[in-house]
Amino acid sequence: MQLTLLVLAGDATLTCIRVFPFAAPILFGALLANNTFIGTLAAFIVILLIWLMRPSYRYGGTSIGRNDAPQLYAAVDDLKKTLDVDPRIDVRLDDEVNAGAREARGLFGIIGNRRVLTLGVPLLALLGKDEVRAVIAHEMGHFSRRHGRLGHWLYQAHLGWLAHAEQIDSESSMLDRAGASFAERFAPVLNRRALVWSRRCEYEADADADAARAVGGEHLVSALARLDAFSSWSNKELPRIVLGWQCSEPTPPDNCLERMINAFEGTSPDPGTAIDANEASHSLDWLDTHPTLVKRAAALGLQPTIAPREGPGGSALFGDRWSTVATEYNNRWREAKAVEWSAAHTRYRLIEAPLLAAEPEAVASWPLTRQLERARALRRLEPKRGLAELAALHAATPDHRNIAFAYAAARLAEDDGSAVEAMRMIAKEDASWRAAAYARLMRHFERIGDRASAHRWARLLERAGESEMRAYELVCGGLVSGEHSPTTRTAPLIEVLRAGLAAEPAVAKAFLVESQAPLVVAEKAAGASLRADALILIADPFDAMQKPYDVDAIKTRHQQVLSDLTEANTLAVVISFYTTEPLPSALHDTLEQHPTSCIYIR
Repeated sequence: MQLTLLVLAGDATLTCIRVFPFAAPILFGALLANNTFIGTLAAFIVILLIWLMRPSYRYGGTSIGRNDAPQLYAAVDDLKKTLDVDPRIDVRLDDEVNAGAREARGLFGIIGNRRVLTLGVPLLALLGKDEVRAVIAHEMGHFSRRHGRLGHWLYQAHLGWLAHAEQIDSESSMLDRAGASFAERFAPVLNRRALVWSRRCEYEADADADAARAVGGEHLVSALARLDAFSSWSNKELPRIVLGWQCSEPTPPDNCLERMINAFEGTSPDPGTAIDANEASHSLDWLDTHPTLVKRAAALGLQPTIAPREGPGGSALFGDRWSTVATEYNNRWREAKAVEWSAAHTRYRLIEAPLLAAEPEAVASWPLTRQLERARALRRLEPKRGLAELAALHAATPDHRNIAFAYAAARLAEDDGSAVEAMRMIAKEDASWRAAAYARLMRHFERIGDRASAHRWARLLERAGESEMRAYELVCGGLVSGEHSPTTRTAPLIEVLRAGLAAEPAVAKAFLVESQAPLVVAEKAAGASLRADALILIADPFDAMQKPYDVDAIKTRHQQVLSDLTEANTLAVVISFYTTEPLPSALHDTLEQHPTSCIYIR
């Protein structure tokens, strides 16, 4: 009851703050008019504003009709009867290794309830038939217990306040700033109660799944254990496996889902290792809505084990349609990974393979920057050898900032707590490394489950990020004004970027340039100067089917490729223009003078 009252109060307060600036003049005008019709109209408009400005949730994934998956719906119908769930459920598929149950208001967010069961395609490929049915039974348990009724208001209050606070800056109104200040105090109070309630809901849904006798708690525990093992494996092993595929294959495979599951199954996952890792990472974590596997299994009177899997649950529940579902997932995955994959393959071929093929005697005579490149390449492809080489470089040149950062970052990635102080000192001594150092410290503490320390570094990262964002804006302004130079990066690096651009059908032309921007860290503190590598993209607005390209997603992909290729204290800047618009005159005149070596043309 306390949680319900808190959620409703928070939701009402958020609604008032959002609606008040628009509703106040309307109500004030109606009061001055003192007319029944105008007063009624004003009340209607205010109610309409409240409805329009409330947070909304868009369901992801693709709806699956009953005729498309009769076996799946037969299993769902059977569980609905067993658990006494309303028959109207929208079943959807998405690309997550997860499943979810969401219940919200129906028509116009007012009339009736809408229940959506979402199943991830990778989850269906990973789990066996009985395990998938157990997961569905668990999600049905949320519907049976009506968890979504309060969960809907939790979403409105919690995520609504977070979204509101993110939009507030120094130019916002006094009311908005007061609301953001309230959100900083309200969210922790709500979280403490909401997370206890959420974990209780998981236990109740587990119990309902166990009560479904055709499924049984042992299948649910096996599914949870397999998912935990897969999560641990995908975090530690899958990136290295995918990198190996990228090195040897120029384009993403058309059977990535099957490859991924087969690679996992080939490791003979040890549930004990995954359980220990899961327990360690959650030991200090009070922001996780789900209890740990050990606690959930204990509540059912079972031990965490992974049962043998006869085959993927997807083929059992979808029949002949499963191949189509898997192919559609693979196509989406290929499209999403095309740029990253092409760049990674070219990077290995032109940069990393020659570095790794060199004899030790030749490596010893290289400049430090090239030795560091080799150590970083080893770190990507052979982590232990790369860490050892970074350690040797750091021992030989302890004052080399790039080497010190790379070595500390590698140790933090191995969750070596002794590297925390080294990384902190790098950030303290050189402002240009702060954002990169704080990001790695934050991720380290997130991995080990120390939320308090992760939050502290996240706050420092936010401040450092604000300084970098100001520098980023200065660089963007300078680019448009023609204040930049042709890149001095090496030809292999430029070719890697070209390979990524060639995999992007929207980009017609691109230029790689460089610039610098001041980094102001505080009003009275000495700042630093950041180097900026910038990609200027000229993109088509529509594809061949006249559908608009997502230019923001395109920029993000190429910014990530550029960032991976350059130093961690370098700004990776990407700006874009459409092929249908003229470039600013100063930018156009400057780019015309650049050599063809820094230009990509489709």
